[in-house]
Amino acid sequence: MLALRALMKGRIDDVIEGVGTVGALDHEELYAEGDRLYWAGAADRTLPLLERAANAGHVDSMFRLGRLHYDAGRKEPALRWFQSAAERGHVGAMIDLAALIESDDRDVAMAWTLKAVKEGHDLTAEYNYGVFLEEDGRLEEAERYYRSAAEVNFPATRNRLGCLLWNTDRGDQAERWFRRALDDLADSCDGPGDDDYEANTAIMCNLAGLLAETGRSDEALALYRQAAERGDLGAAEQASRFTS
Repeated sequence: MLALRALMKGRIDDVIEGVGTVGALDHEELYAEGDRLYWAGAADRTLPLLERAANAGHVDSMFRLGRLHYDAGRKEPALRWFQSAAERGHVGAMIDLAALIESDDRDVAMAWTLKAVKEGHDLTAEYNYGVFLEEDGRLEEAERYYRSAAEVNFPATRNRLGCLLWNTDRGDQAERWFRRALDDLADSCDGPGDDDYEANTAIMCNLAGLLAETGRSDEALALYRQAAERGDLGAAEQASRFTS
């Protein structure tokens, strides 16, 4: 097994150095090694592997290349590779392509997001499409997509659904979704800077606002203080109003 891995590494190194050929390696092998290097943070070694596989039509490599270029701030090649992968049915590429082009062509971004929903039944796509619909004032449709993702277990959607329900005078339902969203994230927050940590703090503030609005000041204050301890300045301001 070790000898086989050493042989494969030698063939991969040849490809990286430009003396090997894609035909000498299976495209899945190129992608697998490129993907491993991607997660190891070795972008300089990842790119040539993925480019060779992608240029030969490997769709997952196209998507990973899009991510690499996007993470490095290279919008044009990211856009090109996301587009290539999306056109070949890669749902993740559809979602990322939509996010990348939204500011320039919102209608096309929305169309790609809907395509991702229909082809992949992806929770992120459902959430994103719900946001598009809510921004367009199509609240009933937005709620339907939010609920679809929220029922499966998607904290961001549960929070967004809670906000929509709260804003449409359904506070009891909103409270349930806010609490479920907090429960979802309770054990998955690593600390400041972590996306889940920041999301959890925002949900605390939303639930606190709803509780304050419905006369449950003590619980609202406790949540605002908890969010303030996490560095949320708005929460600290709200907490000070309760004690002034």
